[in-house]
Amino acid sequence: MFRKKSKKEKNFIPKNDYEKAKKEFLDFYGDMAARLHSWKLISFIMLILVIISVSGIVYLSTRSSLIPYVIEVDQTGNAKGINPAYQINYEPTEANIQYYLQNFVNKSRWISTDQVLQGNFYTESIAFLSKEMKEKFDEIVRGENWTEMIKNGFSRDVQIESINKVAGTKDSYQIRWKETVYQRGNFVDSKKFLAIFSIKIEQPKNLTDLQQNPLGIKIVDYHITNEK
Repeated sequence: MFRKKSKKEKNFIPKNDYEKAKKEFLDFYGDMAARLHSWKLISFIMLILVIISVSGIVYLSTRSSLIPYVIEVDQTGNAKGINPAYQINYEPTEANIQYYLQNFVNKSRWISTDQVLQGNFYTESIAFLSKEMKEKFDEIVRGENWTEMIKNGFSRDVQIESINKVAGTKDSYQIRWKETVYQRGNFVDSKKFLAIFSIKIEQPKNLTDLQQNPLGIKIVDYHITNEK
C-alpha cells in the first residue's frame, strides 16, 4: 500500500487543504511502514544471531575442553615437569591392580534389571579388555542370554571371596567369587566360580582412555571355571 517516495513526491507542494491533509496522511503512515519494516529486519537478524549463539553453546557443551595435568615435583618440592595426565607413565601398585580386577568381576558378572545400569556396567567392563577378550566377553554374554534373563526379571548378585597373585607369575591373578541369581527378588540359584586373569599395563593414549581406565590395566586373557 505504501511505497518509497519518489523525488517528485518528496518535493510536492500541496495547493489546498485536501492535498495538504493527504500529504500528511501519506507521510505519517509511510514513515510508520518504513519503521515497521526496519524493526522486522532487526528482529530477524537478532533471531538469526540467537540461533547461532544457542547452536554454538550446545556444540561446545558436547566437547570436553578440560584437560587434567600432572605436576611432577622433586625431593625439594620444586616443580620439574608439567604434562597432561595421559602422558604420565604411572606404574599401578598391587593394591591398584587387585582393586580394579575385583571391580571388573563385579561389573562384568553382575546382571541388573535396570537396562541403563546394565549398559553402564558393560561399557565400564570392556574398557579393561583387550580386543580379543572383548570378543570373548561378548560370546559369554550371548551364550548366557543376558537379554532374555533381564526381560524375564532375572538379576545376579556378585560377592568376591578372594583374590591372589598366582605364584611364580608377574601378571596373573586368581579370583574366587559367588554368584546368586534372583527372579523378581526371589532366590533362584547360587554358584561359585574361579577365574585366572592375565594382565598387561598399557598407558592411556588419550582422555577417553584416561577416564575409562586411568591406570591402563588391560586383561589380555582369562578363564572362568565353575567350582562345585
